[in-house]
Amino acid sequence: MGNRDAVAKAIHHAGRERCSLNIVLCDDNHDDCEYYARLLESIAQKSGLDIRLTTYENGQNFLFDLEDMEAMPDIVFLDVVMPKLGGMAVARKLSEKNFAGAVVFLSVSREYAFEAFDVRAFNYVLKTDDSDGSRFRRVFLEAVSAVEERKTRYIQINGITERLNIPIDDICYFEVRGRVCVVHFNLSREKTLPGTEQTIDFLSPLGKLENMLLQYGFLRTHRSFLVNCAYVQSYTYTSITLSNGVEVPLGRAKRTSFLEAMDARATVHVTEHDET
Repeated sequence: MGNRDAVAKAIHHAGRERCSLNIVLCDDNHDDCEYYARLLESIAQKSGLDIRLTTYENGQNFLFDLEDMEAMPDIVFLDVVMPKLGGMAVARKLSEKNFAGAVVFLSVSREYAFEAFDVRAFNYVLKTDDSDGSRFRRVFLEAVSAVEERKTRYIQINGITERLNIPIDDICYFEVRGRVCVVHFNLSREKTLPGTEQTIDFLSPLGKLENMLLQYGFLRTHRSFLVNCAYVQSYTYTSITLSNGVEVPLGRAKRTSFLEAMDARATVHVTEHDET
């Protein structure tokens, strides 16, 4: 096998041709739901976006249908206050399913903005009677850009027995076993189901991977582990539980930087329409 470095030299990006986006809008206020649906369709048409929009007037129906969707939504707009199952509860359910898209909350109040920290919302938009929807448009297009960027990122792993291009967001963690590095990833839609994880053995210093993937939310949690923070479900001072149930160690030397990084990830922007 020699000493060849078997990881790609750079992160690859696919072509920038725009793909179809699955959008979900969930708002129990019928008038608001119709308004934002029309606004989304209008923005998409003017921006040359191909979207498939599905609307719901309660979170329960959305989560029920989610199980049978061919593909997870790319962007989900959630009204915060809805009967039985509010937007925050729906977002937590999405997080449990390792939802990798963008969640945007819609609300008439700032009251729930800090709660959105817990579910790592992409944005929090305050509703208004302002008919031009300029702020909503900006948030939507920013979410589109973020989703498109995520969809075009992958890393080429030249494994010991095979070569594979793996989407970065499908990588859960790397670990070192002796002289071999192992990438744990999951290409299935339901990433929390047991038995759906895949692995590839390859040769590469973990430090090189760390430098390459730091900007994409990967953190060194131990001398032998590099973790995708998007998969972190919970953690203590000595270990981290990932959304697939795997527990990885949190080394003492890495604890402070990990905790600081997780705190920094818990941010949300509150966007308000201009009042006229």
